[in-house]
Amino acid sequence: ANVINDCKAALAAQTSMPTSIFVAARTCSPELTVVNGNISKNDSDNYQSRATLNCSTGYETNGLAWSDCLATGNWSVSTLQCSDIDECAQNSNLCNNGRCNNMPGSYMCNCSLGYAGDQCEINFCDPNPCTHSGRCTVSSTGYSCLCDFPWSGDTCSDLSR
Repeated sequence: ANVINDCKAALAAQTSMPTSIFVAARTCSPELTVVNGNISKNDSDNYQSRATLNCSTGYETNGLAWSDCLATGNWSVSTLQCSDIDECAQNSNLCNNGRCNNMPGSYMCNCSLGYAGDQCEINFCDPNPCTHSGRCTVSSTGYSCLCDFPWSGDTCSDLSR
């Protein structure tokens, strides 16, 4: 009976409630799902850590760009996702002299006849590769020179005999 009375007396003597509650450190699991990117974490997978999404080249965030480790041991968002950027839709002049095709994380130019290069910026006949007033014409394999007599050769630089 004395022990009970001692406890009641000690409880009655308390004048304030605790000011903080201790939360045991937890590890978040399962691991976050990341699509088309990677994550960087400020404190591993522990409670109150933040995982930040870094999208791969040619991709952008789709929704939240971070997830926090909660006291429950779960991530605030279980999947962080990056979506493909449609470079062709963002820049209609991306392929100067060709057609732009969006690819996962990139794009590709299909050049018009007579053009080449990553953005179809090379014109086979400009500047004219044909010498001695030769006329440049484009073909499916590049260009050819129409030479005036007495010139011949790939660039009209050979003197015919």
